[in-house]
Amino acid sequence: MTAQVHWSMSEKTFVVQLINDRYDELYCRFKGATLGGKKKEQTWQEVADTFNRALINKSVHHNSLQLQCRTMF
Repeated sequence: MTAQVHWSMSEKTFVVQLINDRYDELYCRFKGATLGGKKKEQTWQEVADTFNRALINKSVHHNSLQLQCRTMF
């Protein structure tokens, strides 16, 4: 059993854009089973890292705004 992930439309759009930008590296045939596989794995990791960084930045910004609002009242 896996946990369901609920992404906003903007998050879905962003991750699709990240994947489309690297489509050839992720889905096209590659040369060499070892190096090609490692490159594909590295590219997926780059997609994940970029997406996670964006979520963390969004979360930090959102929490910062909440804190500012609390201190104002």
